[in-house]
Amino acid sequence: LQRTAWVAPLTAVVTLLAGAYVFTLIRHGEELEAERDVARAVQQAFVGFFSAPDSLDIGLGDGRRGLTVRDAIIEGADRMERELADRPAARAELLAAMSGVLFDLEETLAARPLAEKALALNDSVFGSGSDESLAALLLLGDLTRGLDRDSARVLLARHLDLSRERYG
Repeated sequence: LQRTAWVAPLTAVVTLLAGAYVFTLIRHGEELEAERDVARAVQQAFVGFFSAPDSLDIGLGDGRRGLTVRDAIIEGADRMERELADRPAARAELLAAMSGVLFDLEETLAARPLAEKALALNDSVFGSGSDESLAALLLLGDLTRGLDRDSARVLLARHLDLSRERYG
């Protein structure tokens, strides 16, 4: 160490960087696993929309062949609330997707409560300025536009303000 004084600090720096790298890999792996769990829960809930409530079979159960997408989504929303009660991020994602489909089907009155729940869940899980909350807020503003222009203006102005805070 007396002849090469730089070896000890260099070894400490390399060890610190290696530890930080391993920590980052572990944390990233945990995040990927959590996202995979959410995706799996969403997939199972979506498949469950088209299954009989008491059926273990995948696909349309007995007497469900005439089920419309609208009816499946509305019925599925109730089931999803129970089945994903312990997974608020998955519930929020699925509620927003279901609301978006209903909006595309021009079922605004049925879509709005789902979008409101998605926004509330995203705000509580990710924070009100998160990408997820901003997307849910925009969807809710679009849904509200055809029902109450003043409320839609307030929601979309809030979306604009939060977007400016987040993105500049």
